[in-house]
Amino acid sequence: MGVPANQRATDSSAGDPKAGDSKAACSKALDTKQRILEAAEALFVERGFSGASLRAVTGAAGVNLAAVHYHFGSKEGLLHALLDQHVGPINQDRLERLLRLEAASAPAAPSAEAVLRAFIEPALMRERGRDPQRVRSLLGRIYGEPPHLVGPLVEREFGALGRRFVEALERSLPQLPRDELRWRFQFVVGALLYVISGNAGLALQFGPELGRASTEELVELLLGFVEAGIGAPARASRAEGTE
Repeated sequence: MGVPANQRATDSSAGDPKAGDSKAACSKALDTKQRILEAAEALFVERGFSGASLRAVTGAAGVNLAAVHYHFGSKEGLLHALLDQHVGPINQDRLERLLRLEAASAPAAPSAEAVLRAFIEPALMRERGRDPQRVRSLLGRIYGEPPHLVGPLVEREFGALGRRFVEALERSLPQLPRDELRWRFQFVVGALLYVISGNAGLALQFGPELGRASTEELVELLLGFVEAGIGAPARASRAEGTE
């Protein structure tokens, strides 16, 4: 009777020390990479990107500088990897929601409220299962960095996606001039970033009860605000109405 193929593979692997060494090396590399990411995230939140040196990151992760360069190439590459880890799934969710909306409403355009929900909701709802304040603090810190650093990051992570959502809103709100709509979308992004980065300032200004809103409540409050703003009459129309 022959030995089953899966048994032969298991026996071969068990008798090959090189295969075991390769698996151990791969596991160690993944562990090293994750430790670097976690150390960098904590330090970027605490000190900001500019204030956290690679030496501090390697010290906190218990690795040498060569490990950072091997896995990420540079300090900027490390930041890109962190953003990919946190923002990549959010942007994928956004795009999938938008595509479903457009397919469901075709040949008509989806409503502006539905497009805005597809953009905003994933950024807040996907925080479940992780420390939401840590993610918010990281993104708030990053977007507080100097423009020469933030600009390329925003284009890399959000440029194509943002333009895709603006195109959808142009179809939903054809009465708005293109430039005005694009400005309004920037205001939407700004309001969302303010919520993502935490509302500690509001709590200090208006009382701690403002910090007790659930994620679902924040989504609805923010949507109500930005939907009213983005759908308001065009500036030229308002000017004509006052004459």
